[in-house]
Amino acid sequence: MIEVWYCDITEFTEADVHFLSDSFPPAEKEAMLRFHFLNDRLFRLIGRIMVSFNLKCKPDAIELTSSGKPFVKGSSNFNISHAGTIVAVTFSDHEIGLDIETELDTDSSNGIVSYFHSDEQTAFNGLDEGSRHALFYHIWTRKEAFLKAVGVGIVEGMSTHNCLPDRIERSGDDWFIRSIDELKGYACAICQKNSPITTIQFKKLNKTTIIQQHEALLR
Repeated sequence: MIEVWYCDITEFTEADVHFLSDSFPPAEKEAMLRFHFLNDRLFRLIGRIMVSFNLKCKPDAIELTSSGKPFVKGSSNFNISHAGTIVAVTFSDHEIGLDIETELDTDSSNGIVSYFHSDEQTAFNGLDEGSRHALFYHIWTRKEAFLKAVGVGIVEGMSTHNCLPDRIERSGDDWFIRSIDELKGYACAICQKNSPITTIQFKKLNKTTIIQQHEALLR
């Protein structure tokens, strides 16, 4: 089973950032506070606290691969994403990727579609203008989730695979993708290695829960 934990950061303040980040290693705290905007600080902070909460580990247990993908040795796989005012983390026993995007009411293509896989471009260009907006975010979130799962950057992997199918073969492995609509106002997708995505359990955390559980982990 896959879990998706998410939190709306609008409840949190600058004071909460300083209070919660005090428990992080100095270098990690410094990295958080280096962000200019409060939301960016909160995305990094709350995402890591949810990982610590779920995996029952200290914040300093979170490491990065050479490609920048976070992991905790000996624990379940996870992936973090954020958009708008939501930060979300997905957990699985398999390699996993998650992407969440705010569905902005703008010209979705912005020239980006020309870098998509040729089959994705064909699907996009075959629709009328009114239908392209939703398809763009459908493709984009699936592509991001897939690339985050395999640990490849968006620049290197933009056109290599068609992410419209629910199963993609890559280097002898199967990667399963599923779009989800439980987070209203957001486009979202999950990709998992070698296991079809059947059950997803969602859990919303509020400020009180985040603070209480974070304090409990540090006792």
